[in-house]
Amino acid sequence: MTESGKGKVILAHGLWMNRATLKPLAGHLAEAGYAVERFGYASFRGGLDQNTAALAGALRAARATPGPVHLLGHSMGGLVALAACLAAGAPEDGSPVRLVMLGSPYEGSHCATTLGHIPALAPIFGHTLPEWLARPRPVPPDWLEVGVIAGRLGVGLGRLFVPSLPEPNDGVVAVVETVVPGARDAILLKVSHMGMLLSEACARQAGHFLEHGRFLHGTSD
Repeated sequence: MTESGKGKVILAHGLWMNRATLKPLAGHLAEAGYAVERFGYASFRGGLDQNTAALAGALRAARATPGPVHLLGHSMGGLVALAACLAAGAPEDGSPVRLVMLGSPYEGSHCATTLGHIPALAPIFGHTLPEWLARPRPVPPDWLEVGVIAGRLGVGLGRLFVPSLPEPNDGVVAVVETVVPGARDAILLKVSHMGMLLSEACARQAGHFLEHGRFLHGTSD
């Protein structure tokens, strides 16, 4: 991760994904002036505590160099990023930490819960997501500024296999499932769950929140 005038941002991928899936978002944010690190973790095999500790370690390491360090997590990556921020604690200089959560099922996952009741399908969700769903939801402290991006383009495998997914949704996660109590801002974009990884609009909104602590409302998505 190289130095940047706007600071650093650590990106975390979702379930079944890897660092490569974050490359388009990383490119957009790098062009906007951020130093970007794509963090990879055992999203399927690893548990919530293991993945939280790994990302918290990366966050502490990034703070060893000058400048603010923020995070962005797609889907389950947003949940791990939130837990990692709490595990790492507030920066010693008292500066705020900003976290953008892209389509992250903070409040629960109708798709995972519904499919998880089918014995043959339950194992496909690994360990981290079920462990998150089974625990009390952590509330962001004042020093952690959370921005939520949700999608309303309901195209995806989740909606295909779980037609009862509440509307509006991004094809995998319902908008109501992305609500984070105490979030500083939230925005709804016409994008699907996987489309967030390629969306210039998502990258632009994420970059604006990381810099200003708010999204660009009233603009075309």
